[in-house]
Amino acid sequence: MTTFIGRRMLLEATMQLLGTMRLVTLTGAGGVGKTRLLERLAADLAGGFDEVVLVALAGLKATEDRLASTIAEALGLPNNSPTPAAARLIEALSTRGKVLLALDNCEHLLGSEPGAGQVPRLLRHLLAALPRLQVVATSRENLGVLGEHIVPVPPLSVANNDLACAEECSCCAPEAVQLLVDRARAVGVEIPAADYPVAIELCEALDGIPLNIELAAVQLETMTLHEMLAQRRALLDTLVGGDARQEQHRSVRATLDWSYGLLAEPLRRMWALLSVFAGGFDLDAVAAVAESRGIDRTEVRSLLTRLKRKSLLVVDRRGASTRFRLLETIRLYGEELVEASGESTTLRSAHAHYFLSLTEQAAERWLGPDEVVWMQRVRTELPNIRAAQEFVLAAGHTRSALRLTVNTGRSRALVFAGRINDGRDMMAAALDESPETPTVDRLSGLSLAAWLAFIQGSQAVALPLLEQAEDGARALGCQDTFPPLLYARATRLWLIEEDPALALGAVEGYGKAERAFLAAGCEGDAFMALMFGAMSAAFVADGDTAFAWCRRLLATAEKAKAEWSVSWALWTSALTELLHGDPREALVLARRTLRAQLAIGDTWGPAWTKWLLFLVAVELGDYERGAQLMGAATAARKLTNASIFGLLPWLRVQQRAENKARGELGDEEFDISAALGERLAADGVMALASELRGRPMVNVRRPAELSRKEFVVASLVARDMSNREIGEALEGLSHRTVEVHVSNIIRKLVAEHPDRGVKRRQHIRDWFLGLSADEIAAGLAEA
Repeated sequence: MTTFIGRRMLLEATMQLLGTMRLVTLTGAGGVGKTRLLERLAADLAGGFDEVVLVALAGLKATEDRLASTIAEALGLPNNSPTPAAARLIEALSTRGKVLLALDNCEHLLGSEPGAGQVPRLLRHLLAALPRLQVVATSRENLGVLGEHIVPVPPLSVANNDLACAEECSCCAPEAVQLLVDRARAVGVEIPAADYPVAIELCEALDGIPLNIELAAVQLETMTLHEMLAQRRALLDTLVGGDARQEQHRSVRATLDWSYGLLAEPLRRMWALLSVFAGGFDLDAVAAVAESRGIDRTEVRSLLTRLKRKSLLVVDRRGASTRFRLLETIRLYGEELVEASGESTTLRSAHAHYFLSLTEQAAERWLGPDEVVWMQRVRTELPNIRAAQEFVLAAGHTRSALRLTVNTGRSRALVFAGRINDGRDMMAAALDESPETPTVDRLSGLSLAAWLAFIQGSQAVALPLLEQAEDGARALGCQDTFPPLLYARATRLWLIEEDPALALGAVEGYGKAERAFLAAGCEGDAFMALMFGAMSAAFVADGDTAFAWCRRLLATAEKAKAEWSVSWALWTSALTELLHGDPREALVLARRTLRAQLAIGDTWGPAWTKWLLFLVAVELGDYERGAQLMGAATAARKLTNASIFGLLPWLRVQQRAENKARGELGDEEFDISAALGERLAADGVMALASELRGRPMVNVRRPAELSRKEFVVASLVARDMSNREIGEALEGLSHRTVEVHVSNIIRKLVAEHPDRGVKRRQHIRDWFLGLSADEIAAGLAEA
């Protein structure tokens, strides 16, 4: 981040206004510094609000109805619920206390008439419903909302404050000169105080506009102040009169023209090329599109570096990845270059082709060691994926649009990141534009859209989509063999079928879908059918069947070394233990699941693991903590917009557990505990889960006199886990500590069974597997 220069009085005045006004809009021409001012305001005001949320709106299109969901995403709210985004936003903000929304780049969302666009409509609702909400926005024009206070953002001062003082202290120089000096120093050029008069003239010629000054400063590597001033004056001769705002707009345009004119041809081409990306880009994506313009991949990094040095490109480094983006004013200028060049179709086609390929790879490769990386990558590139879909639909390539959307869904990134509604919106757009004539691609889209709606609990949306898919499959003669349809059909049986005998057919249906996916070479999709088959078996089948599915599920996930998949395999195993086995083992598995989900940044999973811990707590008889976990689960499901009411098997189990807990605690005590649980953070939930206690075992001897910790270690040895894996499972025990436990176990087993020749881990495994259910319960009981 570069240094923030000047604006002290403007900052103070705006902060003072926000002490009494609920809506303040910073207005000014493009490049005048509104965004930097907003960012500084947000940082300086953070201490006076419970939450300050900065929302960039430049990437939204006026034709898209995504304003509320974009703000919700910035607040950390996933986009999974069928409830309108504005309603979810109001509900979430009502619990956040005093919140400041900082909305950047609103001008393209204001509508053709004052107050008619997306921004003014939404702000009217939010401000009316949320008395503690305040909003500060940036726009090139007023928002048109009642109660709005306008703060014009002028260019930086170029007035000659005190040159004599400035020769001794650069802070006495005009703000515009301070910015020029600072940015010149960043490229290795010092502007001496003796040159400040020329610097002032140049800043006046640049109209004091920060973007103009930033772009000019980088040219000081190869030009003197006098040379630059002469060129700028030549440009000013082309400007015509008008009001101040129009002049500022033209001034920025003239500076961009000038900057463009100073670039070598390869840099000009790269600037235009980069403008086709939405929401940023990485090196691989740029290189792929650059090839369509004959730019060799080896040149791309050098060109990006040179554009960055000229302040035309911003670099974002997050973790191990590097991404780039153009400032919005610069990107819009680049779009004009693309349109003027006549190469718009070529570039956008190359852009779409790259993201078609990326989503196809993500769909095929996600089940493996890099699955979380793939999911995060697809989530990050969602703005580009949407832009690619928009282009291929406009070009009439509905088949490509369907494939792009289906593969995005198959990557599971939308579930992982809590963006299910984005997938449904994209699928609806692709299906609406595609001919109704049955095709394999359309059938895939209908089946996936139905599945997404089913897992959201939206039966009214899902059933018509599934019916269309069934009709299409019959027309194509693949109603009994098409994998995505078999998968969606089984999901309907499991989640909404009320007859238990018919619901049991879901298990067979998922097995059939799994085999069909494997035959088609779709291992990731086959794993999802296996996972849902195991879940459905836990709910509707007998214990032997459920455990058999779980063993296969966990073995498949662990063989693939796929973290997300392993976490859900553990979750399903915990559910199966709860419903058909030992609730204490379910507790161990659920704790492992939650740790794994939090570690990989899963958005969807933790809500359901907290729900599962609630069920486990009630089964163990720890009703007060169970009620708190119920509250934590409810809060998490609100956050993820996950609804249980359309998922019949889940609802039945929850109602049974809740009724049991209420019967033991009473409604008032249960509700108080649940309310406390709703306020628990993730670490609080983990602590609560670790404190769960089961009903005490009376007069039952521990097997081989093992301590509870030793018994748990023995149970994990029986699963063929290494000492290091056991240590990780038991909340960070060192492998040496585990080794001590294993030695103690062997010693005690030798004492208990001197005739068995117990010497190795295999003997521990054989002993443990021979224990009865009562002996296992005794071994896991608290002392």
